[in-house]
Amino acid sequence: MALPTLNRLQLTPDINICRTLIGMWQVSGSGHGRIDPVAAVKAMFDYLDAGFTTWDLADIYGPAEDLMGEF
Repeated sequence: MALPTLNRLQLTPDINICRTLIGMWQVSGSGHGRIDPVAAVKAMFDYLDAGFTTWDLADIYGPAEDLMGEF
């Protein structure tokens, strides 16, 4: 099932993003348990297939940037 058109935002003529961000804070480790990197990247593809294309990353989110690189 595709996301509704209203869930997209045209920022510039060549940049269109999903209004719903996928946060990566859960992979920061502390308090969230062990992260299986293979399962995490697979979940990222599942989100992409569902139409979610905007990700929230920060260097304090542990391996979030590494997972995005694998993705």
